[in-house]
Amino acid sequence: MVVIKMVLVIKACETSGVLNAIYIIKMVTKIIFILVPIIIILTSMISLFKAIITDDGAKINDAGYVLLSKIIVGAIVFMIPIMIDAIISLIDKGKVANSYLACYTNATAEKIKEYKEKEAAEAKAEAEAKEKEKNKKLEEYEKQQQELDKNNHVVTNPSGDSNNNSNSTITNGNFNNVTSGGTTTYGSGLSAASGGKDRNYNGINYYEVIPPNPKKNMPLIIFLHGSGENGNLSKVKTLPIVKKVTSGSLYGSGEYFFIAPASPSGSWYENGNASKIIGLIDAVANEYAIDKDRIYINGFSAGAVATWKVVNNNPNYFAAAAPIACCGDGVSASNFKTTPIWAMDGSNDNYVSCMSNLVNSINNSGGIARFDILQGQNHSGTQTTYPTQELITWMLSKKKAR
Repeated sequence: MVVIKMVLVIKACETSGVLNAIYIIKMVTKIIFILVPIIIILTSMISLFKAIITDDGAKINDAGYVLLSKIIVGAIVFMIPIMIDAIISLIDKGKVANSYLACYTNATAEKIKEYKEKEAAEAKAEAEAKEKEKNKKLEEYEKQQQELDKNNHVVTNPSGDSNNNSNSTITNGNFNNVTSGGTTTYGSGLSAASGGKDRNYNGINYYEVIPPNPKKNMPLIIFLHGSGENGNLSKVKTLPIVKKVTSGSLYGSGEYFFIAPASPSGSWYENGNASKIIGLIDAVANEYAIDKDRIYINGFSAGAVATWKVVNNNPNYFAAAAPIACCGDGVSASNFKTTPIWAMDGSNDNYVSCMSNLVNSINNSGGIARFDILQGQNHSGTQTTYPTQELITWMLSKKKAR
């Protein structure tokens, strides 16, 4: 089989002309080196026969010695073509081997090229499929947002006071919220939360806001503060989103439970604090029979770092997440496939680039992430600006993927 393969390769590589020349040289050499000793020996035998016929003893002896010597020389000469034949055979085999190798190399290169082209085509098809799926999800998301815009509350002036949303009007069918003189009144039973209360779970102090009309299977939002409020619950309660929720100004799209814990020691991403958040959420969720398909997490600055980390370490736990003004270190984009993300940062802050890169990575991994840049805002300005009814409406529209 090896010989047959070599012959086929030689023919394929068009080396037959070279090998034919080698074959002819080999045959001519054999004939010369075989005929010459035979002729020499025959001439010596003829001389010997002549001496025998003439009965010349001296010539017989001489002819006999000559014949014997020429037979020995002839045998040696006769061996030369055999040796040459062996050498040429080795050269011949080398030619075949080289030809075989050359053809094999060419064939392998063609196969590699074909494989790479196939691989590239498959990668392109996969990328197109992902892009198509992503576009489909984005279309569904946009339709969902359009429905929310039609049916939910719309804040016509979201720049009102952070305490009671003064001078703003929130409308939704029969629900009207009209403020006057700092006093907020609600129609159809909807009213502001009656303040929050301080609580403690497993060493974590947290501020809890119960909605005006609490009942089973309501959603829960947890907010994680920045490093400026580490371990200080009193400061946490002064933050814009906490004050707005407490005042009831962010209930436009429905009611929800709200908790804002203070990190036990250091920032949320230090000393294992982030790992304690899930335990706190589970405790609150069990106490109030929270809808576990509608648990949302929002964090600012150091709290945003913890938000990225907690979602990364607990895929498919949250229905949505809103990390604000900070990046997520050591997280994997693939862990956010089932958790919709709405990230924000001020245009004058330092984290726009890294947040944008992470959001793009999440979208490229099959997730749905949005990144808004708040123009003209720095780090602290972002904290004041981002808590809007639109963000709350977006979160409450999400349910945990199944």
